[in-house]
Amino acid sequence: MGDSLAMTNSKTRLEAACTRFSRINLDATSVHKFIDWLCGMEPILDFGQATSDRDLVETTWGWHAPRQRMAKLLWQLIHEDSSNESFDQQFSYGDPMRGKVNLDGLAAIQARVRWVLEGAFHRQDDDRQIGQGDWGECWWLPKEQTAYIGQQLRNVTADIVEQPSEFDTSLRYYLNALVRQSIEVPCRDRNRSYAGLRDRATSVPFVHILGEDGKEFPLKQSARAYLDADGTNFEWGYGGGGPYSLAQCLLVDALDGDFALVDQQTIVEFRREFLETHPREEDFRISRRQILNWVEKRGLFATWKERRPKVAEARRAISKRIRETLERLGHAKRVGGLVSQRFDVVPSTFEAALCLDLMRMLESSDYAMPCARCKLPIAHDGSSRANHQRARAKRGQPVYHEECRREQERLRKKLYWRRKTSSQEFRESERQRARLNRSAVQAGGGL
Repeated sequence: MGDSLAMTNSKTRLEAACTRFSRINLDATSVHKFIDWLCGMEPILDFGQATSDRDLVETTWGWHAPRQRMAKLLWQLIHEDSSNESFDQQFSYGDPMRGKVNLDGLAAIQARVRWVLEGAFHRQDDDRQIGQGDWGECWWLPKEQTAYIGQQLRNVTADIVEQPSEFDTSLRYYLNALVRQSIEVPCRDRNRSYAGLRDRATSVPFVHILGEDGKEFPLKQSARAYLDADGTNFEWGYGGGGPYSLAQCLLVDALDGDFALVDQQTIVEFRREFLETHPREEDFRISRRQILNWVEKRGLFATWKERRPKVAEARRAISKRIRETLERLGHAKRVGGLVSQRFDVVPSTFEAALCLDLMRMLESSDYAMPCARCKLPIAHDGSSRANHQRARAKRGQPVYHEECRREQERLRKKLYWRRKTSSQEFRESERQRARLNRSAVQAGGGL
């Protein structure tokens, strides 16, 4: 085994979940913190490690990632509910221990994990005795612990996991960036109008563009073109984000897609005059001519007229890229939508997940050392302090957790002074020193 276990996992420097679980208290607060830690929600970072350095799989794969999958299995175990539906409905980041939980079974699992880790420590001691070293072979565990790990790993299956790809979303953001100056309006009728209708059953609003010929078009998004569905995510009757988005889109469409002319102050003033005071439960209708008259009163009409040729040219310049990108999105939809896939080994129980994590820790050459005080594992994290601990452990010298080191230092000082004070000579010298100090103080007071 030797030096191969002293290397650091190149993918992540977070402590292995199996060693972390072996050290926690099994009260509700500690289990809560452990679940938060597995999900990357713990505010205190491990070993000074930045959250940006977490494994990319953990940051992109959610509940299909190893640590977060383990958190889900633990949640299902203590809530005695293995259904995905219950988990999706009840789990909450930062507050995972909702409802009645049963922590009784965790003690036995923790005891078995500690037993396996102790077996690994004994194997390290044996390596030092027989001088096996690292010559291309590894012997991690004694036979009984090996059999236990093998049994648990039979609850792990190879699988291919998938989730919706973010590539099509990135294409939509690319389209959104292209139209930050000018967008194509769906209706070119000079006398078009805009109607906001609210579904009486659901109270969900929808905004149409109405042409003189009777045709209807959904109002196109401007700030979130190609991201939000046209005609939706609008509101009126108050001064919030929904009315702000509606005011922006009405102005941009009335100005034939001149997005850049409409600044924040103009949008706020338009919202205040046309949308905030209109009753929320009532439908509204406003004509393009009303909007242009309002724009003219604000002194923007002449500027808009001057900008029209440049806006049209800007729209022509990006039209080809928009068309090509939309064709790519259309092809992705025809093939069934883009997905991201990953081969994985998936545990079916929390205990199997812990054993899988231990397997990965050993297989990737991570290192764990026993604390000389509490006998629980110290994870090697690649830091200079951990390297120093590893060197001491290889020489057979004691290593400690930081909190155990402080307690050991306090105990060492306590024992030192206990030995000192048991000496008659030391007590006499201390009394003599106290008399001299008292005499000096009295002499100083006399002066």
